[in-house]
Amino acid sequence: MANYNREGASSKNRSIILRSTMLLASSLAALVAAGPAFAQEEAGANSGGLDEILVTARKRAESLQDTPIAISAFSGDSLEKQQINSVAGLDKVVPNLVVSETAPIGGSSAAASFFIRGIGQTDFNQNTEPGVGIYVDGVYIARSVGSALQLVDLEKIEVLRGPQGTLFGRNTIGGAISLTTKKPSSEAGGYATATVGSDLLLQFKGSVDAPITDKILTKVTFLAKSRNGYVTRVVDDKDLGNENKFAIRGDLRLLPTDNLTIDASVERMHERENGAPLTLISVYEDAPFAAYNNYVLNGAECGSMPSPASPNCYNSQWLSGRSKDNGTGRAVSDMDVLGTTLTINWDVPSPILGSDVAVKSISAYRKLDSYFAADHDHSPLVIDHTANDYKQRQYSQEVQVTGSSKRLNWAAGVYYFRETGTDANIVDFAVGSLLSGGSIRNRSLAFFGQATFNVTDKLSVTGGIRHTQENKRFTPNQYYITDFVADANTTLAAGSPQVLPGAVGRLKVNEENYLANISYKVTRDVMIYANYSDGFKSGGFTQRLAGPPFISPPSFRPEYVNVYEAGVKSELFDRRVRLNLAGFQTDYKDIQLNVLAPGLPNPFTLNAAKARIRGFEGELNARIAQNWDLNAAIGYLDAKYRSASGTLILDTVAGEIPVGTGLVNVNSSFVNAPKWTASAGVSYTAETDIGTIVPRIDWSYKSGVYLDALNTPQLHQSGYSLWNAAISYTDSSRLWTLSAGMKNVFDKRYLVAGYADVGASGFVEGVYNRGREWQLELRRSF
Repeated sequence: MANYNREGASSKNRSIILRSTMLLASSLAALVAAGPAFAQEEAGANSGGLDEILVTARKRAESLQDTPIAISAFSGDSLEKQQINSVAGLDKVVPNLVVSETAPIGGSSAAASFFIRGIGQTDFNQNTEPGVGIYVDGVYIARSVGSALQLVDLEKIEVLRGPQGTLFGRNTIGGAISLTTKKPSSEAGGYATATVGSDLLLQFKGSVDAPITDKILTKVTFLAKSRNGYVTRVVDDKDLGNENKFAIRGDLRLLPTDNLTIDASVERMHERENGAPLTLISVYEDAPFAAYNNYVLNGAECGSMPSPASPNCYNSQWLSGRSKDNGTGRAVSDMDVLGTTLTINWDVPSPILGSDVAVKSISAYRKLDSYFAADHDHSPLVIDHTANDYKQRQYSQEVQVTGSSKRLNWAAGVYYFRETGTDANIVDFAVGSLLSGGSIRNRSLAFFGQATFNVTDKLSVTGGIRHTQENKRFTPNQYYITDFVADANTTLAAGSPQVLPGAVGRLKVNEENYLANISYKVTRDVMIYANYSDGFKSGGFTQRLAGPPFISPPSFRPEYVNVYEAGVKSELFDRRVRLNLAGFQTDYKDIQLNVLAPGLPNPFTLNAAKARIRGFEGELNARIAQNWDLNAAIGYLDAKYRSASGTLILDTVAGEIPVGTGLVNVNSSFVNAPKWTASAGVSYTAETDIGTIVPRIDWSYKSGVYLDALNTPQLHQSGYSLWNAAISYTDSSRLWTLSAGMKNVFDKRYLVAGYADVGASGFVEGVYNRGREWQLELRRSF
């Protein structure tokens, strides 16, 4: 058992960022110039200002502008207007956020990866943890498989940037994304929509509120979506990247007394899809597995270098562009999710404490079953095929107690999490087949507390602490299915010896995380703040093993961040302008890197680096005139490795194997950490005698980024801009809405995910975006 306690921008990029910065500056200048006009309006005109946004980042409802940390918050309706219908679209409006809804290593189209301020995780493996926490109605979603959520009937989304170690806990070192669904209404009603669009998109979604009495409220929400893929397999015309989803959620709200609320929900998600739209980018026919196919299995035909364009040779003949694929192996992405949540809120008057006290209990269970497979060599040959039978169960219980008074706001609680899972990962290489899987059993217990003391009406100080105890266990189930050629002199027999001989890996962690914050109200509408927070991402085990049998699973420690942040939150011109700014520095250590071992086909995870990340974010929302709305955001990252070194000794029956940091060094770029992100949008609301017409235009930009830690040249995506346009019409009765939208108007194609196995199988593969999309939607409210 182990115990652990603790590219410079191109001229083109600069030009684009200069334009976005000028947009922010010119917008502010225009608003400042318009200030006297605003001031001349009567006091009651505040109804024309921006709506107040309430957030719960500190376990209590408070205004976004009164919360002294970096948060982006959106209502579900505002995201719909911006054509954002899944979590994968959030990075088009949130600065320093990168999201991909594909796991290229396994081929699942339901496994999202999230990076905030350069910190995240691309691997879906059950023995690795995400760096950004995903929460739905306060419930932590532990695995990346199943986290590519559709946004249906949401009340709001909050994106918290920076570590949330005290109130949210482990695995939030980059930040947290919190989704809050709409609860049942006391009035009967609802809506239904029908949508058609490009690639034969057909979608139906809706929600129905059906109160039984004024004390018993119910709600049903549903989504059904189908869409053709955009990568076609030559051999069988299977369309990769298709969508075939169904989801339904039932909500029950009980109001037995005026100060007691009980919310219960059950949801099911069902997906049957053809797999991620992976395509082949490069082939290295001198890599060991490719060479084994060419020189050993088909030496007479493929023995020359380069090998000929023969059906039995693995080489560049199988490259087929972004819309075709020559694979013949299994390609599938199926998923079933069952989730239940019970939330109890009890407001307790407390004369003794001199404050209002609320007790909240969140009990949740989630069951995930998924099967996904991919042909990574993208050819009719068997060089590298994978399949995962992936199952996970999680139960969590959280109890929060919060209190508020004029001088003191506080929150305390306890959190318990239990998780079990299995991943039967079948891998077919040219040199043989193996089962590379096992089971996990993880438990975590945490106690937390945070308090804000209002020293004066303007000055507030906050402190927080969280203690976490975590136990993780990995039981391998790994053996060779066929004879496996380990090297020129060694062939491992099928069945025995095992890759891992049943040795159980164990990790135990005890950690404390802290927060310190000071905020000052310069004026009623302008606040400045400084914040310190830290956090950790759990350690784990390397699951994907091949080669000489191992004595025990290689493990890695947690990684840690310490973040220093300062910011300004302001509302100007009678709440017509909201401008929030934040700057930060992250000290990042014990970074979990995927590294390479000489002669072995699989990467290992090793704590082998330290880094420093600096940056800033700015967000602007404005109601320029009575009918014009503007939003803009900009983010900057300067992420640098301070050191990248370390050696891990792997114990195998063949002896000790040293593993180093491979190709990662202090000059390497971070994965999914673009130097610049920016976005802007403008809409106009025209009220007419026949109804309301709202046209809208949105723009987003992301500078160049590497999609893997090894900085594979083929997996570098240059900077790009995207333009979206939409228009909607709502009749005068407010019952019918017809909308039309187009995303990626100029049909920009770019890489969103990728994986390189140059040293063993000899390929680089990637996922490109879908391209230009259009849709028409009809909505009926009732």
